[in-house]
Amino acid sequence: MKNFLKNNWFKITIILLIIIATCFYYFSYFLPQERQTRLLGLQEQCSTQAQNFFTTNGYTPSDGTTFNYTDHFNSKLNKCFILVNSYDNNGTELIDLYSVLEGKHYAEYNGHAVCNSVALTLTGQPDECKTDSGSIWYGGNDTNTPDVHVGYGGINGGSGNEDTQKQFMSYVEPFMSN
Repeated sequence: MKNFLKNNWFKITIILLIIIATCFYYFSYFLPQERQTRLLGLQEQCSTQAQNFFTTNGYTPSDGTTFNYTDHFNSKLNKCFILVNSYDNNGTELIDLYSVLEGKHYAEYNGHAVCNSVALTLTGQPDECKTDSGSIWYGGNDTNTPDVHVGYGGINGGSGNEDTQKQFMSYVEPFMSN
């Protein structure tokens, strides 16, 4: 009787080890592939939706203004974002970040593509970028006070400089990654 019980426990232990090994293999191999496939599909959907957002919101070249955009599906936030850049002949650059499906406005930047610091040195004219500024709303509600503001802040709030756009983009980067 003892040998019978020993053999059954041995068989049960072997079966449990096989089940555990199979589960480990499944969760470590198949699930990451399924997740990658799912994320790739979501990114493709995001790309299509962003293209529709871009065209239906009137981003078409006119009067010397050009537009381009970058889209990204953020898996951490489970949202599709579009980062729209516009440039005009005067060197002004506008950058806006939206969630594509919700249409929420997460960030805006108004400044210059290139700061003209050299002009200040040569001509004594003020730096173009001193009025550059950007605002970020983590909740996507641009009717609220911004969660973060960089650059020009009005008469008492400081001014922008050649780093304003870099600072702005450092706050936008988490939306456009993951």
